[in-house]
Amino acid sequence: MRCTGNLCVCARVNLLSVARLSGVEVPWSAMQRKSAMSRILSLMRYHGPPSFFITLAPADMDSILMLRLASFASADAWDVSMHLPTLAQRHCELAANPVVAALVYKRLLEAVLEHVVGLQPSYLRRRTVALGKRPLGVFGRIVGYAVVTEAQGRGSNPAHATLFGDMSPITLRDAIDDVVKGAEICSRLDRIVRACLPAERPELVSTLPCAEPTALHRDGRNVAATPLADAAAFESFANDVAGATNVHTHSKTCHKGAVGRYKCRLAYPRAPWKFDTMLLQLLLKQMPDGSVRPVALVDMKPRADHDAKVASDDPTLAWRDERVVVVELHRADESSADHAKADGMWCDIACDGSSKVVNFSPAMTALLGANTDVSVLGSLPQVR
Repeated sequence: MRCTGNLCVCARVNLLSVARLSGVEVPWSAMQRKSAMSRILSLMRYHGPPSFFITLAPADMDSILMLRLASFASADAWDVSMHLPTLAQRHCELAANPVVAALVYKRLLEAVLEHVVGLQPSYLRRRTVALGKRPLGVFGRIVGYAVVTEAQGRGSNPAHATLFGDMSPITLRDAIDDVVKGAEICSRLDRIVRACLPAERPELVSTLPCAEPTALHRDGRNVAATPLADAAAFESFANDVAGATNVHTHSKTCHKGAVGRYKCRLAYPRAPWKFDTMLLQLLLKQMPDGSVRPVALVDMKPRADHDAKVASDDPTLAWRDERVVVVELHRADESSADHAKADGMWCDIACDGSSKVVNFSPAMTALLGANTDVSVLGSLPQVR
C-alpha cells in the first residue's frame, strides 16, 4: 500500500493521540506519571489550593492480612489463634511475597481514603458524590485529592497525598484579620493534627501470643478503642504509636539535595511553641541579589498597614495580599523553654523533647499503627 507523506503524518499524529489517551489510564506507566502534574493543576484550578499534605508509611511487615495470605498454603493458614512471628521472620515473609504485599497496600490505601479521608478513589465509583452527601472525614469535608506512591529503599510503598478541603490557604488568608474566625480555625486544626507528645508515655507491650516481646502497635491483632467508646484508651494508644514512629531521627535521607549538604532538609529539630496554635506572619527580606529569604515569624500585621506599604511600592498592586501565613502548631511539653519577643519578632530560646516530633493525626496514626506525616498548607508558597 502506498501513501503520500501528508497522509502518513496525519496517521502518525492520530496514533500518538490515541496512545496518549489510553496510556494515561495504564497504572504505573510513564504516561500516567507524566499526566499527574496536569491533573493536580486542574484540581487546583477547580477547587483552589490544597489544605493538607499527608504521608502514609504503612508497616507492611506487621500486617496480619499479609501474614495470613503469605502463609495460605500452610496448614495453619486458618488458625485463628496464630502466634505472631519474630520481626525477622515477618521481613522474610514480606520479601518472599511481593504480590501479596502490593495487594494489601492497595486495599489499605483504599480503606484509608474511603473511611478516614471520606472520599473513595475515582476508579472505585461510577459517579461523583455530591458535596452535601460526602461524609465528614478526619480532615474535614474533602472535595478532592491527588495521591502518588513511591518505593523506598527497602521496597515498601509510602503514599503522599494532597488533600483539597474546606480549609485552604485562601480560607486562612480571609480569616487572619478576624480574631474570632482565626481562633475557630486554630481550634479545629488542633483536633486534626498534633505536633507534641506527653513527656511520660508507658511502653505498651502486646499480651497476645508472640514469638518475641512485641510493642502493642506492632501487633495487628490489637485494635485501638474508638474515641466514643473509650477516649482515654484511644488517646493513649495514639500517643504510644506516635512516640514509636513519629519522632524524627537523622539519616541519609536528611542530607539529600543542596539543602541537605549543610542541614536536615526536613527542618528537624523544630523550634517549640508553648502557646496555643496561632496564625503568624512570615517576615521576608529581599537580598542584594534579588532573592527573597525568610527572616522571622511576627504577629499578623493589620491589612491596612500592609496595603499602605504595597500601595507606596507599586500602586497597581495594592489589591494583592502578599502576607505569608504560617500555621504555628502547639509544639511543647512540660520542659519547654520560654519564648522571647524583640522588635515584634518571635525568638526561640532552645529546643526540647517535642522538637523532633513529626506532625501527625491522632486518628490516622491510631488506625494505621504506623508513621504518618500531616502538614498544614497555610499559604500559597507552601503549596508550591
